[in-house]
Amino acid sequence: SDNNDNAETLQSLSDTDDMSIDALEKPEAHLFNGDITDSKSLFKSLSEMAEAAIKSSILCTCESSGRLSHSLNFLRCSVCSISCCRDCVHVKQGYQMDSHIINEVTVSKGEHDVGAFETKLRSLLPANLIINKEGLDEIATIENDIYRVAELNGYTFGLHRIKRDRHKWIVVYYARHGSIAEAVAEFKITVGELEGRSQDANCAIGVKGELTSFLPAKREPIVLGKMSPCSLVRQYAGESDLEWIVNAKNTAT
Repeated sequence: SDNNDNAETLQSLSDTDDMSIDALEKPEAHLFNGDITDSKSLFKSLSEMAEAAIKSSILCTCESSGRLSHSLNFLRCSVCSISCCRDCVHVKQGYQMDSHIINEVTVSKGEHDVGAFETKLRSLLPANLIINKEGLDEIATIENDIYRVAELNGYTFGLHRIKRDRHKWIVVYYARHGSIAEAVAEFKITVGELEGRSQDANCAIGVKGELTSFLPAKREPIVLGKMSPCSLVRQYAGESDLEWIVNAKNTAT
C-alpha cells in the first residue's frame, strides 16, 4: 500500500543517518563519462556485490523488505525463477512446486543478513550523483530531445531510497526542482539479478543503472503513458566492461 511504501521510505531515510558522514565525505559520482573513474569504480564495486545481493534479497513470499523467512533453505525454479522457502512449501502455505524444475538454494544466516548487506551497500553509495553534460547531450540528440534531458543539466540526484526486492536490491536517486522539491528525473540502480542477457535458464547478474526523465509528463507538450528509461548503464559480475546504452524511441535496451 501507499502508506507502507511511505513508511519504508521514511525508515530508509532515517537509516541513512548512520552512514551520512561517510557518504558526504565521498566525491560525487559523475556518470556516463568513460574518463571519470568514480563511476567506473562505483559500478565495479556494486557488480562485485551482485551475488551477495541475491542471497540477502527477498527469496520467498513470507519475506518482505525487512522480514526474514525462518528457513534458510529455499526452492527455486530454474526456468521461471519463482522461489519459496521450505517452510512455505511443506507447512505454512502448502505451495505446489511439482510443475516446476526445482533447484534447492541454501544460504547461511550471515549471507541472508539484511542489515549487514544494507550497511555495506550504503557504505559504497555516494549521497549525490551528477549526470554530466556530455552524456545528456548525447541523449538529447534522439528526435530533438524527446526525453527533455537537456533541461536536466546541472541537477544533482540525491539518494532517496534503498529497497530489498525479489532476487535484487534497488537504489533510487531523484533529481528535484523548486521549493516543493518536485521530482523531475530518476536514476535507479539494480544490484543482483538482471534481465535481458541470458538465452538459457541462467539469469545474468551484476548491476545496472537506468535514467528516466519525468519532464515529458510535466512540460508542454505533455506526453502521456509510461515513462521509459532514456539510457542504461550496466556491468555484469565478473566483467570489466561498463556498458552505456542510449535508448532510442521505441527501442528496448
